[in-house]
Amino acid sequence: MLRHQIQFAKRVQFKTNPWKTKAVLIFVALLHVVSANAAETATELESSNQEKPNIVLVLLDDVGFGATSTFGGAIATPTLDALAEEGLRFNRFHTTAICSPTRASLLTGRDSHAANVGAVLNSASAVPGYQGLIQASTATLPAILREHGYATGAFGKWHLAPPWETTPAGPFDRWPTGLGFDEFYGFLGGETDQFEPTLYHGIQPIFRPEGEAYHVTEDIVDQSIHWIEQTRKANTQKPFLLYLAPGATHAPLQVPKSWIHLYRGKFSGGWDALREQILKRQIQRGVVPANTQLTPRPEQLPAWESLSADQRAVAERLMETYAGFLAHTDYHIGRLVQALKDRGEFDNTLFVYIAGDNGSSAEGGVAGSINYMGALQGLQDPLAMQTAALDRIGDESTYPQYPAGWAWALTSPFQWVKQVASHLGGTRVGAVITWPAMIQDQAGEIRSQFTHVNDIAPTVLDALGIEAPNVFNQVAQKPMDGRSFLDALQTGDAPEHKTTQLFEVNGNRAIYHDGWMASAFHQRLPWSVGVRGKASDMSEDTWELYNLNDDFSQSTDLSEKAPAKLAELREVFRARAQTMGIYPIQSAMDTMFSMPAPNLGKDLQEVVYPQPVIGITENQTVNIFNKSWYLKATVEGKSPTGVIATMGGVAAGWSLYLDAQSHAVFEYKTFELAKVALRSEVPVSGQSHIEVRFDYDGGGWAKGGEFSLLVNQTAVAGERILVTPPAYFSIDETFDMGLDTGSAAGAYPEGVPQGFPFSGGTLRDIILSLKKPEDC
Repeated sequence: MLRHQIQFAKRVQFKTNPWKTKAVLIFVALLHVVSANAAETATELESSNQEKPNIVLVLLDDVGFGATSTFGGAIATPTLDALAEEGLRFNRFHTTAICSPTRASLLTGRDSHAANVGAVLNSASAVPGYQGLIQASTATLPAILREHGYATGAFGKWHLAPPWETTPAGPFDRWPTGLGFDEFYGFLGGETDQFEPTLYHGIQPIFRPEGEAYHVTEDIVDQSIHWIEQTRKANTQKPFLLYLAPGATHAPLQVPKSWIHLYRGKFSGGWDALREQILKRQIQRGVVPANTQLTPRPEQLPAWESLSADQRAVAERLMETYAGFLAHTDYHIGRLVQALKDRGEFDNTLFVYIAGDNGSSAEGGVAGSINYMGALQGLQDPLAMQTAALDRIGDESTYPQYPAGWAWALTSPFQWVKQVASHLGGTRVGAVITWPAMIQDQAGEIRSQFTHVNDIAPTVLDALGIEAPNVFNQVAQKPMDGRSFLDALQTGDAPEHKTTQLFEVNGNRAIYHDGWMASAFHQRLPWSVGVRGKASDMSEDTWELYNLNDDFSQSTDLSEKAPAKLAELREVFRARAQTMGIYPIQSAMDTMFSMPAPNLGKDLQEVVYPQPVIGITENQTVNIFNKSWYLKATVEGKSPTGVIATMGGVAAGWSLYLDAQSHAVFEYKTFELAKVALRSEVPVSGQSHIEVRFDYDGGGWAKGGEFSLLVNQTAVAGERILVTPPAYFSIDETFDMGLDTGSAAGAYPEGVPQGFPFSGGTLRDIILSLKKPEDC
């Protein structure tokens, strides 16, 4: 081949400069050497790839330690059960206690603060360690494995791209494809509508596949299996890393009715009794020691017996919905497992199934909600409204979350729930790991080494014989805080691999050190997420002390009996926090206001879009809450139809559109509490200026006002609304023009295409403004 290349080069003579001919000959020769070396390298890589295991990381959302049947819960998780029999159950596995930090820690192998994601991205700030920006100095596991010949794919929830970077303008550095994944199919925010999700493929917003029988968990599992098949078609030997992160069981609790019916009547005994039943099963199955104590119910949560009949009926249905949601999720993960087995890939797959990125979520409040986005902001749906919607709970018309009492029950036997990083109810979850090629005689055993989510990446690298890089992409790396527990996969007698671990979320903080834990709860209740309380001084918090060697459930505070030990651990905490640059500790719930993160909509009074745009994060444009505003657009066409502009979705939001007869329609929804629907009597035709004006009543947050719909500056409809959202419609839906992505914010005509795209004319010059219309 080299001879033919040289002959070709000689025929292409440079008459004016013979040195060019020589240069070409030298270049071709070098090219042959490089090609030969590349081919040899590729052959070596393919040969080594044949021995490398596939890696599957499954991370569920908002699942307490005592939720799954695998760890003594009342909800059937047969896939997790079966994997536990084929692999190992870890009963001392820990997360960070909240979403984004856990995901950052899992993928980077660092403490979440070291990864600069010490807070959920919705409460990121300018404070180092809490900025929500994964840095180049903390290379991710998929990025490292890709350099070692792995295909990498992420499916489902991401929640690691800051809101100001999730608009169509990017940057896309912290989207999945910017942090090491070849493929991404899922949603970017902390949650999404399960029936009508806000989906992305790569960096492009997309609609879900068409069809009535749709659920996003089923979809992302389908996409995961398809990706494996396509990867194998391209290269039969290429190992893969698959990261599957369902939105389940984060709110909204939405699942097909048949799954809810499976649990009808199963929770009539209430959360107090359920918690006791869970502990009994946990002891029977050996997932907790026989002497484990059940910690008491927080005084702020009501006893089940204190609820009225209607309150119990609503609470039961919400819990039945949650149970069906979790069971449905586990079933579909089972399809992925079976697909691997059918392909003969399972035996050489290191499969990590983490049942929760934190403990159970109490964010539905004490009462629970059929539209918890409102409840988060203090706009609770009344009990009478809940009972009237009993049969709808869990379907596409609701956006529910169960009461905090159930969340507490599902963290049995521990104290507290999600967000509370000071206590095990917030941090400890069940985890199962299988790898038949390695875990053989030990299959079905329980491992009790203290393990943290940041240990996963180092363990994977250790299993592959890859050292964590000191330099990656020419950037010096922070050392991984996690420690490999590969030895624990091989023997139950493996020593503890981790001696110290810091925990902190929203000021709730703890330090684990040599079997002891010092904990400080920061006073703010974990079901008051969206309502800003008064900032409190860290010095007002009370530190507790627990000997986890003897006290599995963190039930007995030893702070008064062992003050010297408490002082020792507090010093360990201070030193570790100082090393990470986060001392003195500040609550992210305070600093998100006092030292806010970047916001594209900050101080923005008006924005003009000459052409329609979609996918603008709700809080990264003009802030229309608690103030007067207006929207205006120009349309041209004989009989135009479709969406002009929209914000929000099924939970709350608004849409301005032209219906099937070209009538201008405006709809606005404040959760379950108020709705407005305006419609012009005359169809729109020719060039028209369509406008919506909102005159806010003032006098504080979440007040009402007057909506007016105008066509060519003439008011054609108007209506008052009594209440509006104080802060947001949703945390995942977007501001769209010419199309409605995600769940529908309007009651669009039946039979129209997905998103009801604008058609039959042109749409231009869309204005969203806080200025008075006469000033523009």
